[in-house]
Amino acid sequence: MDGNENKLIDKVDFLAGCDAVFVRAIGASAIKQLLAQGVQPIRVEASDAIDDLLRDIHAALREGGVPWIERALATKARAAAPDRFAAMDAEGWEAECKQNRNPSSTPR
Repeated sequence: MDGNENKLIDKVDFLAGCDAVFVRAIGASAIKQLLAQGVQPIRVEASDAIDDLLRDIHAALREGGVPWIERALATKARAAAPDRFAAMDAEGWEAECKQNRNPSSTPR
């Protein structure tokens, strides 16, 4: 340990909620912590223009097929979906229980 661990934790925490981060250099510990937070590190070269990188992401969103983008979109969709258990609770359990006790509704 070199005393910089807290700095890394603070930086990773700052990126919470991001789907990806462009990096020029990154260590294994930072990669592991970012991925645990759901943030995909993407290595780029100093010569990569941010406009070009954003165009690449835009094209990937349109065309699909980029694994980290597919995962991020799926995660966002799951988070936006209504909680199925809350919906079941609001619906009530009594009707389901009564239906299951009715012998005429039992498949043969």
